[in-house]
Formats: sequence, C-alpha cells, structure tokens
Amino acid sequence: HSVTGIFASDGVVNLTSDAKARALVSEFGEIGFDYAGNSRADRAVWASSHDAYLATLRRSGTPRWARSLSFDRILRDPAPTPARAWAKELRLHQSLKNLLLFLPLLAAHEIADPARALSTIGGFVAFCLMASSVYLVNDLLDVSADRAHARKRDRPIAAGWITPLHALSVAVVLALGALILAFYLSPRFLAVLVAYAIMTTAYSVWLKRIVLVDVVVLALLY
Repeated sequence: HSVTGIFASDGVVNLTSDAKARALVSEFGEIGFDYAGNSRADRAVWASSHDAYLATLRRSGTPRWARSLSFDRILRDPAPTPARAWAKELRLHQSLKNLLLFLPLLAAHEIADPARALSTIGGFVAFCLMASSVYLVNDLLDVSADRAHARKRDRPIAAGWITPLHALSVAVVLALGALILAFYLSPRFLAVLVAYAIMTTAYSVWLKRIVLVDVVVLALLY
C-alpha cells in the first residue's frame, strides 16, 4: 500500500538503525518496502527491506564497511572529478579578466621587455591566486544560501564535492602565496593587491547588498 508521511526522530526516540527498521516494518511489514541509505547505521534497515540501495559519493567501488553487503543498486552522486570540481570552484575561467594587467605594457609597446613582461606575469599570477582565495571564502560564507538557490546549489562547496575544511585550507594557502609573490614584485603592488582583497571581500560580505554601491564597487575592482 502507499503511504504519504514522514518518519523521523522525535526527541525521545532516535529513529536510526534498529529503531528505524522496527518503525518501517511496523508500517509496511517485513520486506514490504525499499530503502536507500548511506551509512553503517542503515544495515538493520537494509536487512528488513525488499530492495536495498546504497547512496554514495564514491565514483567507483563501495565504502569498506559496505563491501560485505549486497545491494540491488548503488546510487552514485554525479559529481565531477576532483580536478573539475576545483577548477569550477576556483573560477579559473574568471582569470581571463586579470589579463587587463597586460594592457599598460601593450600600450607602452614594452611587451617585449623581458623584465617588465616577467613582473607583469607575476602580477597576473598573484591576482589569480588572490581572486580564487576570495571566491572560496565567499562560497564558504554563502553556503547555506547557495544550497537553497536553483543554480548556485551546483557550486562544489554547496554540493558537497569540496569540504569546507579543504576549501578554507586552500583559501589560506592561495592568499599567502599571492601576498608573498606580490611582496617580491614591489611594495606598491602588494598594497594594490591587499586593497583588491579587502574590497572584494567587503563586496562579497556586505556591499553587494547595497543598491548602486554594488555596481560602483565592481567597476572599481576592474
């Protein structure tokens, strides 16, 4: 029979493992239901179900604790490869806008000057590193809102493809790398990069919510 309803913990009974199995058997009967689970605690439920489904983030194989179990089907999260997930999260395609750093060099017809070209490449890399660091911090701050958004929920952190701890660790490393590189390029460039980081972070946290100010800040960032 079909039932529409919710089975959940109620503050007294923790509806997991054996307790969950008993509740479902009481409602649907032994092997009277199909069940999809993702943890060790679901073993008791699978044992009483008709069809057993394992939900996992793994792209292949099964978790070690589940290898002795038999499943009718393994449901895998259609996550991208780690490389694709990080490329998307770091917004590598957005690095193209940092090519603006080369415009003064081109306008001055000094693109063939090895020293100036090398320092500009260093500045480009520093800006890319800092921008990616800010993107990570922004997505960490907005993770709850992103998960409720029709399009942004597919961002790697919101989708669970990248853990918050890994994202924060990488953000710190990228920011430090950018600052160290900028320091060796010149103190003035370091000041510009720090100002960029502060303004970008302020935009992500606060300024983007203020009408007109958000447009002005975006223009200043360019």
